[in-house]
Amino acid sequence: SDHIGSPLADGVVFVDNALLGADLRDKVKIGASGKVVSAYDIVRLCSLGADWINMARPFMFALGCIQARDCASGECPTGITTMNPRRYRVIDIHNRATRVSRFHGNTVEAVGEMLESTGIDHPVNLTRRHIVRRLSSSQIRLEDQIYPKVEKGSLLRGEEVEDPRLSVYWSRVSGESFNPKNDSDTEKALESAYQQIN
Repeated sequence: SDHIGSPLADGVVFVDNALLGADLRDKVKIGASGKVVSAYDIVRLCSLGADWINMARPFMFALGCIQARDCASGECPTGITTMNPRRYRVIDIHNRATRVSRFHGNTVEAVGEMLESTGIDHPVNLTRRHIVRRLSSSQIRLEDQIYPKVEKGSLLRGEEVEDPRLSVYWSRVSGESFNPKNDSDTEKALESAYQQIN
């Protein structure tokens, strides 16, 4: 399951750009979830187009998870994911609640500090220009140079967009079916688009 779909950042950008290009961005909210563990992850994903972020793993760590990967067995060694009274009675609920609450508060505070350092008062105002990314020891880029934003309604107007995947996928869309249109020219264009990105 770790190899299905797009990496989270690429997926958020693709969905954000597709909705912008189809002039639907103001009607759809984008959520991001998957290995989000820090305030920086939250700020970066919001700058790429996410409207909200889900975090599970760091809250499980704050709760005391040791990643024994035995959750479904009912034999969780920490007692967190079990209904077995012998295992869960060792949990000090007030202590764990305090730890989770502190983690949440510290994360929110760290996001606030990052926003303040950019002069922004709310994550909704973040853009791809606010995040600088090091690509190598001698190369840095703004996220909007890596992930250019498309113009509102550009796909509807048939304009060329900088992300080659959007043009190719848009040509496969049909109002009659959820199945993509298939033809050899489109398949070749799609393969070429992925080679340009990688």
